[in-house]
This record gives sequence, structure tokens and C-alpha cells, in this order.
Amino acid sequence: MGEDPKLVKYFQRVTAELQRTRERLRELENPVDDPVAVVGMGCRFGGGVGSPEELWELLAAERDVITGFPADRGWNEDQIYHPEPGTPGRSYVRHGAFLDNAADFDPEFFGISPREALSMDPQQRIALEVTWQALESAGIDPAGLRGSRTGVFLGLSNADYATAVREMPEDMLGQLSIGNAGSVTSGRLAYVFGLQGPVLTVDTACSSSLVGIHLAVQSLRAGECTLALAGGVTILSSPLLFIDYARQRALAPDGRCKPFSSAADGTAWGEGAGMLVLEKLSDARRNHHPVLALLRGSAINSDGTSSGLTAPNGTAQQQVIADALASAGLSPADVDAVEAHGTGTALGDPIEAQALLAGYGRHRGDRPPLLVGAVKSNLAHTQAAAGVAGVVKMVLAMRHSTLPKTLHTDTVTPRVDWAQGGVELLTSAVPWPRDGRPRRAGVSAFGVGGTNAHVILEDPGPDPDIEPGDRAVPPLLAWTLSGRTEQALSAQAAALHEYLDRARPDLLDLSWSLATARAHLPHRAVVFGSRPADLAAGLTALSTGRNDTGSATVVVSGTAVRNGTTAFLYPHECTPAVVRALATQYAEAEPFAEHLSACEAVLAGLVGWSLTDVLRGDPDVPPLDRPDVLVPATLAVLTGVTRTWCASGVRPAALAGHGYGRLAASWAVGWLSLSSALRIAAGCPAGAEPDAVDVPPPAPGVPVLCGDTGRWLQDRPAEDDYRTVPAAESGLAARELRADGHRLLLVFGGDTAGMAAALSDGPAVLAVPEETESAVTGSAAIVRALGRAHVMGAAVDWRVVLAGAGARRIPLPGYAFQRSRYWIEREWTMPVLISGDPGTREPDRRSPAAALWALHEQERTRHVEMLVRECLNWALGNGPDDQVDAEDTFRDLGMDSLGAEDLRDRLTTGAGVEIELADVLNYPTVVDLTERVLEKLAARAEDGTLDETAGTARSGNEVPESGTGPVDPAPENADESDGSLASFYIRAIRTGRINVALRLARAASETRDTFDQDDPRDLAELRQVGAGAGGPTIVGLTPPIFPNLDLPYSYLHAGLDPASDVWSLWSPGFAGEAPLPADRAALMRMLAKPLHRELDGTPLIIAGYSSGGWLAHELATHLEQTGVPVTALLLLDSYLPEEEMEQTETRSEFMREQIRRRDLMGMSLDRPDRTVTTSGQIAAMGGYSRIFSGWRPGPLKAPILHLLASEVVAGVPTSSEDHPFPAELAHRVRRLPGDHFTILSQHADLISANLHDWLTEVQPL
Repeated sequence: MGEDPKLVKYFQRVTAELQRTRERLRELENPVDDPVAVVGMGCRFGGGVGSPEELWELLAAERDVITGFPADRGWNEDQIYHPEPGTPGRSYVRHGAFLDNAADFDPEFFGISPREALSMDPQQRIALEVTWQALESAGIDPAGLRGSRTGVFLGLSNADYATAVREMPEDMLGQLSIGNAGSVTSGRLAYVFGLQGPVLTVDTACSSSLVGIHLAVQSLRAGECTLALAGGVTILSSPLLFIDYARQRALAPDGRCKPFSSAADGTAWGEGAGMLVLEKLSDARRNHHPVLALLRGSAINSDGTSSGLTAPNGTAQQQVIADALASAGLSPADVDAVEAHGTGTALGDPIEAQALLAGYGRHRGDRPPLLVGAVKSNLAHTQAAAGVAGVVKMVLAMRHSTLPKTLHTDTVTPRVDWAQGGVELLTSAVPWPRDGRPRRAGVSAFGVGGTNAHVILEDPGPDPDIEPGDRAVPPLLAWTLSGRTEQALSAQAAALHEYLDRARPDLLDLSWSLATARAHLPHRAVVFGSRPADLAAGLTALSTGRNDTGSATVVVSGTAVRNGTTAFLYPHECTPAVVRALATQYAEAEPFAEHLSACEAVLAGLVGWSLTDVLRGDPDVPPLDRPDVLVPATLAVLTGVTRTWCASGVRPAALAGHGYGRLAASWAVGWLSLSSALRIAAGCPAGAEPDAVDVPPPAPGVPVLCGDTGRWLQDRPAEDDYRTVPAAESGLAARELRADGHRLLLVFGGDTAGMAAALSDGPAVLAVPEETESAVTGSAAIVRALGRAHVMGAAVDWRVVLAGAGARRIPLPGYAFQRSRYWIEREWTMPVLISGDPGTREPDRRSPAAALWALHEQERTRHVEMLVRECLNWALGNGPDDQVDAEDTFRDLGMDSLGAEDLRDRLTTGAGVEIELADVLNYPTVVDLTERVLEKLAARAEDGTLDETAGTARSGNEVPESGTGPVDPAPENADESDGSLASFYIRAIRTGRINVALRLARAASETRDTFDQDDPRDLAELRQVGAGAGGPTIVGLTPPIFPNLDLPYSYLHAGLDPASDVWSLWSPGFAGEAPLPADRAALMRMLAKPLHRELDGTPLIIAGYSSGGWLAHELATHLEQTGVPVTALLLLDSYLPEEEMEQTETRSEFMREQIRRRDLMGMSLDRPDRTVTTSGQIAAMGGYSRIFSGWRPGPLKAPILHLLASEVVAGVPTSSEDHPFPAELAHRVRRLPGDHFTILSQHADLISANLHDWLTEVQPL
């Protein structure tokens, strides 16, 4: 029972749920006074400031970043600037603080296509990059946040990128609105990083980011999120803000803010972005995140009725300060400094100064005066980012124990009675040392609409994680680097080299920080060494592509395997040399030493000789090359190495053993105790082993493959089978493991043909030392092996590897984004499509299909792949020569549903074969889609139709999947007067006579042959839509009313995470004149046949979209009645069939919409090869409508999940509302975004998440 994998999986799930419950209870039980910590910061401001460190350099240098208008945004200064204030439509200011290269972005890094990047507001792009930087600062791998309750609170108040567009490419429609919606900006962060906490875009104008910080603190304390991203961003894509405020004469003519100065003459506009990573202090300490500052208190309020809508209210400002102090439990004298709003206006600054004097200055007792500064004197007014800019500045001031000078304030404003005392301006930099009490600072921000915010920061004191401790530097260090692309990896190496020369960091701390505080991206490298020269040489090799180190083992680089897991592969035997080498190299590893000690004790009681002496080659014990000694010694060493790798984080998802290697695998999964495994290896009879040694298996419940047969074992082999001498290893196990999705192999032996094949046929790591490393011993050899595994994608836990070394986390260079320009030029003109567009080029005299087929096979493959790449680049908006990884999925490259349709159309035209949207979804890489096109070419050649023209690309005026308006009801090439059943049927629907259309269809069905329950034929077709990596299999029933290929379930498979096997089950009668079911009973028996044949014994989730829900529920009922268990029933916006000949507004409009959407999900009325409205198919729909007329579902044993669309298509009533499935039959009913036509095409990921969560609750053990 203890070895039952199902039971093990159950306990693992229950344990994980218990841990999550405990964490949630701990969060709720934490007292309110558990302060919130700032654990990470990222920022970007004008003047090339690209990090908090660079911001401090600017502050320390006492410089501002004011420049003229940017030259790369299409701003024509002659048309914008006029020196005379009040000139209509002009600005008397032509200076500000602008970001360098604000149009530049690295979309590939974030999985965004170039076309979408071009349509995105640059504020969304900058927010993504600064968020990544902030998470890096916190030492958090963003991948680890996916699915977490991390919140986003982003300030944004100005979105004018789209206003600069006068003309734009038609194919950008549909993306520009989303890409420029302020509400989407925070959602973009949550989408890209997979965050599932509260997500808000906050617009209170100039106080937006500080209000966002306040809301984040509240959310953390309420337990709504466990981590929060809070900040703001402002990019001025157009000069409208200059023109608008110039009209009010509110701007400083020189573009500089002069806070609280007698020279203050208006505010000045700047750009920037800042992001904080926030976490409760208790969580931050437990997670070993750096604590940069504490947010002790915060408050927000409004001006209410003041002297004007945009005029500040001093009383409200005093109150927000008092509220923040109260929330922190502090008095005014407990705060040392305030970062003021300080815009430099003649109206606002005196009001704020009076509020500071009243709120802080008059209650200080014997404490020094409150010191006031404003970073706007350096950065100008960055609006939505202004508050977070002040917070970042004050956190840096604490770190550097200095309060920076406020610029342009040599003479203070006379409009304030500074003689009241208690407040002084920072007209010069002032030391800010610790004086036995925590240093504290307030930060203010006041929105133009009246929303005020104030937060109080506190110095956290020394971080226990960076306190000096005992150091034990390993003899060999590994410095890890990575990048999203090979070019980024090279740039990262160059940045680290510059950092090494400039900062001269401690090498152990650098190794620790790179390994534990950075994301490990696909393109990886590890530099090994012990001296600065080693690291410098390795970084040079990586950044230049030249290895001048003199040693090929100094640097290891490569690409981590994707979409695969790690498997361990054990040989039948190892040579004595390999066994000794492993024992020597792993001897210093604590898990290995402990394990070998346990093996020593077991073998001493079995064979009488000492394992240690044998491995050492002692002449008084049997030699290692004796078979009865070699086998148990090999097992002891290999299992010890296994324990060491597992302890280092590299755990297998599967194991395979050849011959005696099955003993190691059987022990690792818990089938054999260590004592029993060693007894069998030593050839001793059952019962001879001493008392069992308590050595728990490292990989319980993991599947085991027999390397001798290539079959998966259900239980441990019989003892005699272990001792059977197998045939020579051929690499069968490695091939089977990789075929099962285990793409990275850890090979425990390399001196056999099978092991060599494993190494040569794909990514693999050798656990034994390589010949070039024979001189490397001890922990250094292990570090090199782990480094190689890390580069290939293994999940090495470097915290364990470096545990006890006394390493500390240090700051590191940020990620080297590979940016390119993405900016819609102001005067955009639509380019004429010429031969560069593969979807419009002129074919030769032969059809494209015939021309391709005439090529030699290899040449044909090359041409088709080139065509696929060209069409893909066009659909993504790439340049024609851009290269994409042939194994990257189109989804990973940033393709959306519109892009998929574009790719389908262009490839259909370019290749001359019919490419369905299902092909693009089901063959989602360059390699896969190339093979699919070649298959279709071969099929055309076989049936002699190479010269026939494939479907033409759709015109641009057709309704996209998310369209909501009416469209031209008639397809361009349709002929409703040809006298066919299809023409009468379509005409009846379009004219609103639905009952006539139904009668036509049902009458036509009466002319068709039928089959009954006893029919021996197999008439239902089961098609695999997509493969998965485990879990229950989903079988989707194609809707019998307007069947739509496999697309609903193709979308579903694309959104599943983790992936499952998905099949579509087609009902009989829709192909040609195939017979129709005589009744529902006959249909159910026919549909069950392929399930019994192909999926017998497989746990099934039966799914039904739209009218497919009728079939799905009836099939689930039939299976249960015949003794076939059903795991669950999934209904997707399904509805009940109407009563006999019922004509309702719902049915009329719904069927008219189906006709109008002739291209939706691959259907087309004007293309006979793709239509669902041929006479035969209309008759089939009539037959199914007849046998399901008046049908109503009954209860099932299986639980039912019904996911309904929450939106309606404009003008179309919702069938699922007018004819709903009985809610009482469903275990759960949920509404999701989207309408009946888009719930799957655009929201499959939400369906997957709901299905996964629901199954976790209801799936029985």
C-alpha cells in the first residue's frame, strides 16, 4: 500500500494543500503592526538613468537631466514651440526630462510579437522592463511568481501614444486599443508574469504611484496578496501636455522645477518609471529577501472642496500627514526628513510648506528640524511616477547615509514664514547617520484632481542575511549567466565583465548572487574558476565568442531543454575505473558520504568485506574487478551519487535501468530497501540482509523504465530477473525516455554503447568524470557536473550546493535587454504589398503546389520551411530576414488569434494547399507546420489536384473573432440561386424564416440512410487534437449544429497548463452521404466504439462546446450505464435544444450570426471544401436536430463543470440564457469572459485554470 503511486500522489497533493493552508493562516494571524518591507526597486528616468544605482550617482553629482525635445518621436519643434506664452496651440517650453530611447524595447524577452509591441503604449513596455529589474533587485526569479497571489498596483495617468497616429496599418486594428488602454497596463504585467493577486491601474494623476503603494500596503496587510508590485510610469508620446499646460502658463520656461525657491516659476514635465517590490517583513526575512526599507505607515485622502478643482488644500495635506503618522504609531518628532511633492509652482509650494510646518515642524521638541527636499529638481515632474521616484530616492538616501541636495533652490521662497521653525530645506547635501534610533522619512504626492498621499519609510537596520559570518570558500566556484537569446547572453557577459572591473566584487558572493538571485533563462553559461582572472577570461570568451582561456573546461554554455523533464539512466555495470572515479570525486559530498557509510554497514553483514577498503584498493580485500564485488560496489556508489544529485535539486521525473541498473532505479523509487537492493546485488538469498538501514528513497512514486525491453514497469521485477544478464545496451532506454518527454538525461556511466548513444542522441549529462577532467577531484568535479546539468536545463539548487560557504548576496548588473525601435511614426503611410509579402506574390505559370512538388524532396522541404518562416514573420510583424527558433511555439513568439488567421491565409496562398486554422494551432512550430504543409502537398499529388487553386486569403473587412457588430450578410462568391438545398437553407435563415430552414434540413435528413444500435460499422471518427504529459484525457464532442472542425478543442488544448491529451470525436453523417443515426441510442453506441478501441481504461473527461454539450452529456450517461467510469463532464457555453419546430428570436439571431460569421473557426460558405452548408451536411444537421428535439439531460455520477460565456454578441440573444442547462445538475457553474464565439478562442487559459482547480477539488483518490 505504501508503494501505491496513486496513494503517494494523493498524499503529495494533500501535503501541498496543507502547506498552503498553513501559510494562509499565518498571513491572517500576523498582527497588523507587521511592517511592510521594500525588498526590491527598479527605475528608469531621464538622462540615461537606468537603475536605482544610477539615480544615486545623479543625485550625488547634484545634476538635473533637463534636455530639449526628443528628436526620435516625430515632434516638429517648429510647429510646437513659440516663445510667446498664450500662443494658441503652441508651447512656450521646449525642455523637459525625457527618457533616452523611449521607443526601444525587447519584445521577444516578454513573449510579445513585434507587431503587438509596435501597437503597445511605450508605458506598458517600460513598466515590464522596470518590473523585471525590481524583481532582480529583490533576488526573485519572476518565473517562480507564476500563479502566485502577487498584486500589481501601477500608477498611470497619461496615455497618448495612440493620439499621435493619423494613419496606421490595417492589420494593427484590434491591437491598438488594448495596447493603449491604461487599465490594461497593470493587467499586462499580471499576464506576462502570471500573477493572480489584485491588479489595479491607479490614476490619481500626480499621486498615482504613491496611492498605488498605499493600496499595496493595505492589500498585503489584509492578506489579499503575499507580494506586491507598486509603482508608476509616465512617457510623453505626444507634446499635448506641454501645449495644454502652456495655455495655463503653469510651466517653467526653462523646463526646470525649482521647489520652494524664490525663483519658482512653474512646473516642468519629465518622464520615468519606478517599481517597488513589497512584502511583509516577516515574510521577507523568512524568504531571505533583502530588506531595503520599511513602510511604517501610509494614508490617502482628498482635498474636497477647495479654491478650485486643481488647487491644493493645505488642511487636507496636514490631515493626510497626521493620518500616516497615526497608522505608523509615530509622532512628528520621530521623522527626520520628508521628500516633498515640490512641483515648483507659486501656488502649490507655499501651501505644501505650510502643511509641513503645521504637521511636522511645530511638534519636534528637542529633535533637529525636519529636512525637506524634492527630487523633481533633478528629474522634473514625472507625474504618475513622481511618488515612487521620491520613495526610491529616500531608500537610497538611507543606504548611503546622506540626504541629497535639492537643486535650483538657492534662495527659499518668501511666501512661507520659515521663522516658525522646525523645517529646513536641503539646499546642500546633509549626512544622515544612524544615531541609535531608526531613521525615518516621509514622502508626499498630491494629485491634480485632489487625491493626496503620504507614506512613512523607516530604516530596517542591519540585514541578518548579510552580516559577516564564517567563510568556507569552495576550491572551485561556478558563475552562472543566462539570457533569453544567445545575443543577450553575450551582452550579459560583457556587462558582468565591466562590473567585475569596476566593483571588484567578492567572487564567492558573486557566485552565490548569480546563482540564487537571478532568473535562469534558456541560453545559459557557467564559468568555472577560483580567481578573478578565471572569471574575466570566461566572460571575455562569452562576450566575444573567442575562447582565449587556454582551457576548454573554463566555460560551459548551451541552451536549456524546454518542455521536457529530467530522467536518470543507470547502466547494467560500470567498469572498476568508473566506480573508483565516482567514489573519489563524490567523497567530499555529505549526502554521498552518509550513504556510503550506510552501504558499508549493510555489506559488512552480507559479504564480510569492507566497501571502503575495496574502493581504496586495499590488498587485504577482494579486488573490485571481481564480478561478485563489482556489482554491489557499483550499486552502492551509483545510489550514493543519486542521493547527491537529488540533494542538489536535480530530481528525476523518470528512471531507467539496464540489467543491474534496475536495482538502483528500484531503490530510488522505494520498491526495494537499500538492504534488499544490496543483498540482491551481492547474490545473497532472501532473508540474509541485516536489519534494514533507514535510508529513504529520493524519488518515490517516479515511473521506472526497463532498459532491456523499453517497457514501463508497473512493479519491481522478481529477484531472478534482476540477476539476468541482459543483451548489450543499444540506446533503447534513452530513446524511450526522450519519446516520453524526458528530454534531459543524467547518465550514470559512459563506457557502454547504450550509454554512448544516450549521450549522442540528445541533451545528456554524464555523472561520471569526463576524460578531460580526470585531474579534477572532489567537490570541484561535482560543481562542474552540476554546472553542465544547469546549462542543459536541470533544476540545480545552488543554495544547497553553496550552503555553509558563508556567501552573501550582492548587487548585480541588470538584464541586458536586446532592444529595437518600436514606434508608430506620426505620418504613417500604408505600404503597398509587393513581392516581400509571401501571401501576395505572383505565382509562376504553374500553381504554387505544383511548383513546389516539382522540386527534389530535400529542396522542396527547404523551400516550404522558408515559406513558412516568411509567412510567420509577416504575421508577427517581424522583418523578412528575422530568424525565429524552429522549435519555438507560435504562442511563445507572441502570436494571437488574428496573427494565426493571417499565417493561415498567407500560407494557403503561398503553398497552394488548404491550410486550416486548426493546422496552425495543432502544428505550432516552424518544424511542425512545415511537415504539415508537406503532408498536404503529398496528398494533393496523390489525388492529382496539384494544379487546382487553393482557397484565397480572406479580405480584410471580415469579422474578427472578437467582432461585435453586424457584417455584410452575403459572401462575395455565394450563389443562393443555384437551386440547391444549401442555397434555400441559407436564404431561409437570412430572411428570418428559421422554421422553414429547419423543415428543409429535417426533410432532407429523412432521405438519408440510417444505422441502428446493432450496426457493426465504425462510423464515428476520433481525432487527436493534441498530446499532453499526463493527467486525464479530454474527449470533445464536435457540435452537431454548425460543426466547426476541431478548432474548439484545439483552442482548449493550446490553453491547458499542464497539457493533457485532447481528442475530438466526430459524429457520423457529416462526410458526404454517410448514414445518420436512427435514434440517440444508436448514436451513443457508435460514439462509444472508438473510445473503447483507442482509449480503453483511460480516465476520460467528456467535453461539449455549444450543441456538442448535448452529445457530451448523453455519451457520459451511456458510458456510465455500460459500466465505463467518467472522470468528469465539461460543458462549454452549452444550451438545450429547442422544442419541435420552435422559432424564437434567440434561435433566429443565433443562426443568422453563424451564417454571418462565415470565416469563424475555419468555416466558409463560399468555399465548398470548407463549408458546413453543403446539402449533405445540412441534412446531417437536420437529422441531429430531429433526434435531439425536446431532449433534456438527467443526473450523472460524474461531476459536471459548466463554463458559460458572460458576454453577448451585439444584437444576438444568448442561447445558453434562453435555453440553459439545468444548473442543479452541475457541480459548478462559472461565467468567464468572452461570448459564445470567443470563450474558447480567446480565453482557453481561463478554462484550463478553472478546470484544473475544479478537478483538484472533485477528483476522487
